Amino acid sequence: MFIWLIGIALMATMAQTAAVESQLELANAYNAQVIQYYQQGQLKQALPLAEQVFKIRAKILGAKHPDTLTGMKNLALIYQNLGRLSEALLLNENGYRLTKEVLGEKHPETLRNLTLPLFEKGYRLRKEVLGKNHPSTLTSLNNLATTYQNLGRNDEALPLFEKGYRLSQEVLGEKHPTSLLILNNLATVYQSLGNFSEVLPLSVKSYHFHKKVLGNLHPKTIESLLSLATIYQDLGRFNMALLLSEKGYRLSQEVLGEKHPDTLTSLNNFALIYQDLGRLSEALPLFVKSYRFHKKALGNQHSKTLEIQMTLVTIYQELGLFNMALLLSEKNSHLFQKVLGEKHIHTLTSQSILAFSYQKLGRFSEALSLYEKGYRLSQEVLGEKHPNTLASLNNLAGIYQDLGRLSDALPLFEKGYRFHKKVLGNQHPKTIESLLILASLYQDLGRFNMALLLSEKGYRLSQEVLGEKHPNTLASLNNLAGIYQDLGRLSEALPLSEKDYRLSQEVLGEKHPSTLTSMTNLAVIYQTLGRLSDALSLSEQSYRLSKEALGEKHPNTLHSLSNLASAYSKLEDYDKAFGFCSKKC
Repeated sequence: MFIWLIGIALMATMAQTAAVESQLELANAYNAQVIQYYQQGQLKQALPLAEQVFKIRAKILGAKHPDTLTGMKNLALIYQNLGRLSEALLLNENGYRLTKEVLGEKHPETLRNLTLPLFEKGYRLRKEVLGKNHPSTLTSLNNLATTYQNLGRNDEALPLFEKGYRLSQEVLGEKHPTSLLILNNLATVYQSLGNFSEVLPLSVKSYHFHKKVLGNLHPKTIESLLSLATIYQDLGRFNMALLLSEKGYRLSQEVLGEKHPDTLTSLNNFALIYQDLGRLSEALPLFVKSYRFHKKALGNQHSKTLEIQMTLVTIYQELGLFNMALLLSEKNSHLFQKVLGEKHIHTLTSQSILAFSYQKLGRFSEALSLYEKGYRLSQEVLGEKHPNTLASLNNLAGIYQDLGRLSDALPLFEKGYRFHKKVLGNQHPKTIESLLILASLYQDLGRFNMALLLSEKGYRLSQEVLGEKHPNTLASLNNLAGIYQDLGRLSEALPLSEKDYRLSQEVLGEKHPSTLTSMTNLAVIYQTLGRLSDALSLSEQSYRLSKEALGEKHPNTLHSLSNLASAYSKLEDYDKAFGFCSKKC
């Protein structure tokens, strides 16, 4: 009897063991699916499985088992990528605490588990244990600075990167991979802060060192070349940016292959420069190619595929193909919500682009609803002073302006400018842009003296920070000429408008939308001054080029057609004026 009871107990134990093993096998199978979904960018599908993996392992193996801690770390990573930062932070802090209990505070694995608020402690401990000049300490310092950078706290990241680069040069030499990595990161922070005079020499230096140390065809050298191209792009030196970007894309194709993720990224950057140059007919097929490759390689719902799709929407918008843009934008926004959730930064950007499509199609109530929601969620997720939140605030104010609700728009634009100054500084390009937007609202309100004061300040700052020929400076010059025109001060408006048109042709080319706008505005001034033959010549040229560049039905083309009809009317050639007016209708 006793032996029989032991047999039953043993069988029960074996059954329990089998059940436990079955549960762990299930967790491992789930984990494999989590990895697959994560690599495909399908984070919302990965999340419930990752939660199950962590739950099963914690229950069976205990909270301190290495597999449980790995499951916790993976779950935290998914939360982080979904924008659920508070949940990610909580899990990472628990992971750090448990690893510290098991392995000790100074064990390398414990230090690797440090996250946002704990990176400082990790750096301090490495300094204490290994010394400030140890390579691991320098890596920890770089990671701490990168964390601040990822949080948008670039002013705190900058001195850490500067310190890290100085120490790395002293200890490892300026051509060591760690020094080159920190140098690249330092350049990126300067770029984010708008310190372009600082960033360009650093990026040039980084590219030359990469070439010398690793060779022309090394992936890191190509990456450095493409980073340099983006600096020239930010500086408005688009021809140099295009030259480097073309070279980087060609090298990336040769070394990594046409469908490698880094090659696809370089293809996107290449296309973006064409977009900045207003060469939309050349940008469009590149974006379509990139989108097709991403879809094939990563799937329709991967976050990278959706990012390219989102950029494709902006091309359609610039081409005035708003119905096509809307169709793709609605799909893009829906998929971002499905894959990443409504509070993820990419989803918020996608919603903003969708709202712009509605706005351009005159569907203002739908646009307003999305802009209001986007601003509210951006405040909640990122904080009210984050650059993306400030962009959302400007978008919301912009639609109030379009709706004629100028009294609602004004405090929002003023708030946006005030926060930009506080967060980014008086001379950051985004602050200057915010100042000029505020000036345009005062212009709409008929407060021309205030508009003039702000516009003159914005133009002066833009010249100082970006240079006279930067596209943003040219846009501010065009706005300044417009305010003088509204004030009836045509003798002051004319030389500014002529300068804007001449420089726009030189920098952007005659078919760029901004150049065409400058041409149309100058034609209007000529017409007002009674220089009708000059006005007619420019109006005809503007209409012809606009048709070629943007298409016959683009809003800008229709606007230039209206000006052409007006020019013929002023010349009392009413048959032609009526003909063009009828064509517009």
